[in-house]
Amino acid sequence: MIEFMKKLLHSCAVGCLISLSLFVIGGIIFDFFFHGQFVLENYGFSKMAAASLLIGLGFALPSGIYDHQRLPFGLKVLIHMGIGCGILLLSACLAGWIPVQAGLAAILWAAGAEIAVAFLIWLGFYLYYRQQTAKINRRIKEKAQS
Repeated sequence: MIEFMKKLLHSCAVGCLISLSLFVIGGIIFDFFFHGQFVLENYGFSKMAAASLLIGLGFALPSGIYDHQRLPFGLKVLIHMGIGCGILLLSACLAGWIPVQAGLAAILWAAGAEIAVAFLIWLGFYLYYRQQTAKINRRIKEKAQS
């Protein structure tokens, strides 16, 4: 149980670190794009920071599904990314990142871009852990042959 809690806490920390880092990078890009005139009112920054934390947790908490041995990998990905992307889209709407007033095309573009970034991050983690697994298996094989 303690090991599970450590892993969960680590996942939450990594998820929040990634989401807050992307939030800060996005803020810098918008500040540059608007030539230093990027103004937030009515607790806009606080709402966006809270949304970033929620998104980080929304992807981190369901990542524990990958420890479940009986589920097929595709179903694990569907559950993890379904929950994470659902929370991402809801939080993005509430934070004002999805321009609902700009029409359907803008909504679909923004939502698609956010989901694409989420899947790119997932792919990075997938490739990293696949590489780590290959290293471990290679070391086990080397020790068995010695």
